[in-house]
Amino acid sequence: MPTAVFGMNRMKKRKHYRHSGSPRIARRLTSVNDEGAKVFVPNVGYYHFIFLSYFRQLGDRYNEVRDTLTMSMVMPFLSILNPPREFLNYESIGILETLKKALEDRIAAIVSKHSIYYWMHLYRRLSPENTFGHQSLVSVGLYRDTMETAFVKYGRLEIGDDLVMGDTVDPQEIMSGEAKRIQEEEFGIEFHVGPGIYIKDFSYGDFVELLSLERLVAEYCSIAACLRRAYKGGNLIVEDTWSFYVLNDNGTESLIKSYDKRNEESGILTTSRGLPVSKLHYHEHAEIGPVCMIPKYNVGRLSLNEYPQHAVWNLSLPESAPPVRPNFIFLPIDMGIYYSTHRFMGEAIREEYGFTLECFIHCLMALFRMTIYKSRDTNGASGWEYMQRAYFHVTSVEGLVDSMHAVIMATGASFRSIPGVKDYETSMDGIKAFLRAFTLNKEERGNIDLVSRNPRPFIVETWKGNYLVDCAALLDILISRFARISAPWERKGRIFEDYVIEELGSRGFQLWERQKVLRAQDGTEKEVDVSFVLGTAMFVCACRSISRSRASERGERTALDFRRKRLEEALADCDAVAEWLSTHRQGYNFEMPRDVNIIIPVAVSPFVEYIWASNEMLWLTKEIPRICTPDELGRITHREILSEIVNKPFVSYVV
Repeated sequence: MPTAVFGMNRMKKRKHYRHSGSPRIARRLTSVNDEGAKVFVPNVGYYHFIFLSYFRQLGDRYNEVRDTLTMSMVMPFLSILNPPREFLNYESIGILETLKKALEDRIAAIVSKHSIYYWMHLYRRLSPENTFGHQSLVSVGLYRDTMETAFVKYGRLEIGDDLVMGDTVDPQEIMSGEAKRIQEEEFGIEFHVGPGIYIKDFSYGDFVELLSLERLVAEYCSIAACLRRAYKGGNLIVEDTWSFYVLNDNGTESLIKSYDKRNEESGILTTSRGLPVSKLHYHEHAEIGPVCMIPKYNVGRLSLNEYPQHAVWNLSLPESAPPVRPNFIFLPIDMGIYYSTHRFMGEAIREEYGFTLECFIHCLMALFRMTIYKSRDTNGASGWEYMQRAYFHVTSVEGLVDSMHAVIMATGASFRSIPGVKDYETSMDGIKAFLRAFTLNKEERGNIDLVSRNPRPFIVETWKGNYLVDCAALLDILISRFARISAPWERKGRIFEDYVIEELGSRGFQLWERQKVLRAQDGTEKEVDVSFVLGTAMFVCACRSISRSRASERGERTALDFRRKRLEEALADCDAVAEWLSTHRQGYNFEMPRDVNIIIPVAVSPFVEYIWASNEMLWLTKEIPRICTPDELGRITHREILSEIVNKPFVSYVV
């Protein structure tokens, strides 16, 4: 099986994972507990038994059948390269780019056979398991999101005969009649169908095509990862017609592993422009105020016992229920913080999109609250469905606008903690502009990029006048959509500094001077972004919020070089401040604490940054670089860690 094997690791036998189809499928049972919440167990969908039957047909041939399409593309490509062979770096990049484009062309050909809604409807019914045995769950999220980005970019706009919708649907029209036949003949369970939307024509071959497409997309993501390694100087090694990888030198391998590990551990959600978006845990709030729950694939397969988000939709689990693992977890985003960090670009947003930032906040909160109200109206059924699909269907934009406006008017009190939003009156026209801005535009589909997975629309027309509202796209909108407009971005530096100050202060650090020009008696001066005291050490921080472009997402060399230059400038700035302070213990408007005898200069970024070398000038500890995130900086709390830093060559000693 062809695979992009990284570093010196060879291809390993993949574990056999199945998306769904356990014989222990529980039906939804609804009752009311003592607290009035709906008690539920997930419902069996119309597709469950046909998927289970097809998985059984695949049996031990699951991997072989699923991987055939990818092998048929990659193996002939590799054979032309006359393996075994090693390619120079510049050759490696060209070869990988060619293979990546060939895979994307094949992905496009498959996806274009059906509508966007067809693919979304099917794929959201396969749980986000670690199907290919990736070592990192981040990879699972990447290929899932890439797959759905491909649906939006290449899927047919017209539904055609892909789906059937109605209050009464003939079971013979649902999945070619196979859903009914298999459920009743193979499992002995009567097939019932109610109002809804269903796949019309579907066969074993269509099921295999879906799994094969996922495998193809996973290979595409692996090749994109190989390219990121090649841009860092690695060479392509083709061992044979089914195995290849990119080999970097040992030092770079170590740096890449550190970067990947730090990314996995990062708890900071940051916009592509470098504006941090704080996350709160929803159960810390007795009342849901300005917190909006945004869906993200549950690649960690957290159960509702581990992450009890179902309480938001007024649901509770029976004590005896087996672990329930929804397809999506919902990240609690504090919209008050989002508003405060983006308020400086309010006018630019209005000019670009025709709605205000206040309207944007109102609309996101309205969409979230509508799912709560609908869940209560349906005895919890739609709440569970939302946790599984993260989308809903509307029969008219006008009806959606009316519903959102009604919710905004009824829940104005929830915005009381957001100055500037609580008294704002969102108009119908503002809501329409909001929906129009994020509706799929046929002419703009060419701008969608599979590697960076954006821009993602969250509204897609299905049938004429009917729309799919895909709330899983909202995270991309929060993170990257506003990055493209002309705003006074020079103000974001101060906002990031404020964030670092608040983050360190909340962790109990002893802050010293911040956002201040220090003036010495000899007439010299230096500006300090942030500083704090830890024991006898003073940390002086140069804060740099450098935007991440598409080239950064791809790991392209020009982007790496650009970031390195800016980050080296930040280190030079904080080094200069540290050296100056070492000979200026006090001045006209400052005085260092008496106990401070060393000064440690660091650069702080909202992003986990790739560190280009392992020399001691770039690392505080073995795990924490001198260019670190606020979260990484906040981990320097123990004397053992400090003792590892004090002898570093960048430390200045106070005279």
